[in-house]
Amino acid sequence: MKPRITPVLYCLIAVLVLFLSSCLDSSTEPETPPPSSNNIAAANALAREGMNLLNQSIIDLSDTEIEVNDSEDLMLQATFNNIKSKFTGALALDANNPMANLGLAILGVMEVNYDAELWTMLEDAGAFEGGDKRIINNQFQFLANSPLALMKQIKNTKANSMSIMRVQNFIRNNILPRIDTVITRLDNAVAMADSTVLMIEVDNEEIVEIDCGEIYAFRAASNVVKAGFNMMVAYDMDMTDTSGSGYTWIDEMNEIEVQPVNTYDPYHYSVDGNTLTLDYYEHNYQNDKERNLQLEYQMKILKHNLDNSPTFAKLTSNGIANLNAAKAAILSAAADVKLGVDYILDEIDLQDNDVIKIENIISLNNDIPPTDEDVPAFMQQWQDVNDIADWLTNEVMAGSYSLTVNDIDFNINISAFFNGGISDIEAVLPYLHWNNVNLEWVVDDINDEWSYPVFGNEYSFWYEGSYITIPNINYVIMRRHDVDLDWGYDTDASGYPLSDGEFLYFPDYTFGGIFPGMTRQKLIDLFG
Repeated sequence: MKPRITPVLYCLIAVLVLFLSSCLDSSTEPETPPPSSNNIAAANALAREGMNLLNQSIIDLSDTEIEVNDSEDLMLQATFNNIKSKFTGALALDANNPMANLGLAILGVMEVNYDAELWTMLEDAGAFEGGDKRIINNQFQFLANSPLALMKQIKNTKANSMSIMRVQNFIRNNILPRIDTVITRLDNAVAMADSTVLMIEVDNEEIVEIDCGEIYAFRAASNVVKAGFNMMVAYDMDMTDTSGSGYTWIDEMNEIEVQPVNTYDPYHYSVDGNTLTLDYYEHNYQNDKERNLQLEYQMKILKHNLDNSPTFAKLTSNGIANLNAAKAAILSAAADVKLGVDYILDEIDLQDNDVIKIENIISLNNDIPPTDEDVPAFMQQWQDVNDIADWLTNEVMAGSYSLTVNDIDFNINISAFFNGGISDIEAVLPYLHWNNVNLEWVVDDINDEWSYPVFGNEYSFWYEGSYITIPNINYVIMRRHDVDLDWGYDTDASGYPLSDGEFLYFPDYTFGGIFPGMTRQKLIDLFG
């Protein structure tokens, strides 16, 4: 049997994310519970019916072993609507019904996790690839990647032109409201008493118990996802074409094609005295050149927007609010980790059916105290999960704090980022010189070269459909050619090129106040 404990979401989400999804045409607006009649008993009965239907759907779908890619692979629209109607009906009777709120929170997360429009846009953009894993069970990777995700390649797979603005607007208008609704549902769900714990049959042999410990973990993960999405919309990353008004560059970039080449025979040869040089294409030449030509096109569009768009790569009008919301969500997640751990450790019931067992927490805590003497000083104080959550809350997110790495003391202030310390991304990038955009940036690159002597005074090889014999050859050089993207070079503050191995120059070594008091020399001592 697989371990019950998984990162943050554990079995509850691991099961539900695999087999449940929302319908694509359900409302994307935050749902407001109807007025309650306080008929608690009837509400509990309806909510239990919904959970039973949900549970049975999991069992039925698990037997089919289908590959889940979007909601069309999961359940009929009518089945989903029927389950959802049970929960909404329960809330019509009791707006704070914990079980119904939990059920709708589960369905709400699935709406985001398998929203075909959102993930088509993000995966087309090369932002988050990975198939059916999506963001659930990968929420921390999602959070870590989100600040840079929308800088990646945009690849249009739809008939209509797509822009990063479209992705960001979809997140603002459709995804963030859903996640806020999910978290509101979970706020009510944590009120669920132990007498109403859920016994979920995850297969035909195993029954697991879902209680407040798992719900705290669910809410923590939802807050981490909320933080990631807020960071994705904080900066204007929309790149328009050189006219400044459209996205034809996306279609033009995707139309770039490189014809197949013969990688087995030389495409060129030359003779210098008694030396023959044969030039071959690298085996991946076609794909490498096509990819680099597309990247060249995108980089030139990026350069155009950096030079000509007054808002590109800068905080949006709501950017600081988004970053503040991301910070608040991370703090909420840390608080929920502690609440969940404390709740589970205080349990006195039998642990046979618990998804997250007391022994899981104890085992995790036992692995946390560092055993390596060389670990950073801040880690040496960690004794359990709650210590890490406290460190995140009271130090990392609270303001400037001191660290010592390689016997070098420096300060770090992550909260400066969430307070809008980096208002312009370009202002913290290293100095560099861009090549002329009118020149070709994709250049020939000799990837491999080898040579050997020739005995017999001549050499024959296949070239353009026939054998060629070159006399008076006693040495052969063979070269494999690929391509490289030469878009510019790093410079110092005065624009002079850096020598090989020279550390990068930055306009702001504090990076918008994230590293208070940082200097070039100290940065070299730390990372050079």
